[in-house]
Amino acid sequence: MAIYAIGDLHGCFAELQNLLAKIAFNPKHDKLWFVGDLISRGPDSLRCLRFIRDLGDSAVVVLGNHEMRAITGLSGNATDEFKSFMGFFNNIPDLDELYIWLCSLPLVHHDKELGFTMVHAGLVPNSSVADALRHSAMLGKILADRQLTKQFFAHSNNELAYQEPDPENQNPWLHFIIGVMTKIRYCTKEGELISHKDMLVKGLLSDDGEPLKESPYQAWHKYRVWRTDEKIVYGHWAVAGLNVGSNHFGLDSGAVYGGKLTAMRLDHPQHPITQVDSHPYIVIGSSA
Repeated sequence: MAIYAIGDLHGCFAELQNLLAKIAFNPKHDKLWFVGDLISRGPDSLRCLRFIRDLGDSAVVVLGNHEMRAITGLSGNATDEFKSFMGFFNNIPDLDELYIWLCSLPLVHHDKELGFTMVHAGLVPNSSVADALRHSAMLGKILADRQLTKQFFAHSNNELAYQEPDPENQNPWLHFIIGVMTKIRYCTKEGELISHKDMLVKGLLSDDGEPLKESPYQAWHKYRVWRTDEKIVYGHWAVAGLNVGSNHFGLDSGAVYGGKLTAMRLDHPQHPITQVDSHPYIVIGSSA
């Protein structure tokens, strides 16, 4: 059995099939981990969703910011962004099935035996994996109830600043934490969290993917105090490209922008990388 993690698809179905052929994926005994953002921007979002859903237990998927946007819109809280990017959901016969499947996906996946945790964008810099799993479980309880989901996402937005937990109303804080794990790129140089809007800024990197010296921020994984047995696989950061460290593995290599689609083998001690070329479906710099 082989276990592979795959970077952001964004509807690049043909590239996914080329990649699976290249790694000789066999759903009878292999497993795929997807870091989220399966959909939008590329040409075949629905084919990606249906194919991965139909893999059943052979696929593990975490929610990306684009899946969160889809759930927000499909729950009855359609934003202008949803209408603009997710028209492929209109008038499809299996809409309800896809919505239920999306709502069943976790925010975070952890495999103790492999020693890997998967999240779409990153973790709160000074938090533990156990904290992240607890946050994922909190969101899962909401997503299991349609009415709770509709109510929760009625108050979602992209401008949230840091929220302190409030025992009387945890929703604003949980919104912020969900935003961190699906959108974070930066934190301050002291490891403090910044607003959702600032998390999405792209122009703070040099050509080699390192934060510029004059930037007030740094990559979240630069600040994090890593445990020796902790390995995080994530996506979301196409500008930084394939970013492999000793503990962090960023796999968004910009497939939808004409970069590459990346798979990394998790169950091999060297974690070998396999990539396939893609087509430039969209100009880089225009994605959230």
